[in-house]
Amino acid sequence: MDEIHLIEAIKIAFAQVGPGEITLHEAEAIDSYAGMEERNQARRLDNEASWWEVPDEAIEACPNALPHLDPAGWRFYIAAYMTWALRHFRHSSSIITDYTIYSFDFHPDGDLVKYKLARFTSLSEQQIQVVCSFLRFM
Repeated sequence: MDEIHLIEAIKIAFAQVGPGEITLHEAEAIDSYAGMEERNQARRLDNEASWWEVPDEAIEACPNALPHLDPAGWRFYIAAYMTWALRHFRHSSSIITDYTIYSFDFHPDGDLVKYKLARFTSLSEQQIQVVCSFLRFM
């Protein structure tokens, strides 16, 4: 499967996914140890109702956000990050593609087992298939 078909498959599989409790810019603020006031300010930057509305500039401004999202927020934004990676990995020197791939890493004996399982079990079978195709492609 090439990038174009994979992006289309992601759009279909994640079409009905809604946002979580933590937004993209808020998660980036959490990474910087922001207080609640700063988190609330950052949260106001994210108004997208659909993950495909997340602009590239927002993803590029938030390379460290993925680990700080709740499972629903991760599922919402991971689709945007995967499509960003597919569109930009050949010409971008950004770490975003690596962080996108790394967000699927799983070590069953680590301290983060419950955290990772909560994310992975939020995915539907169709979404799992698309993620596997994305990882094989990358």
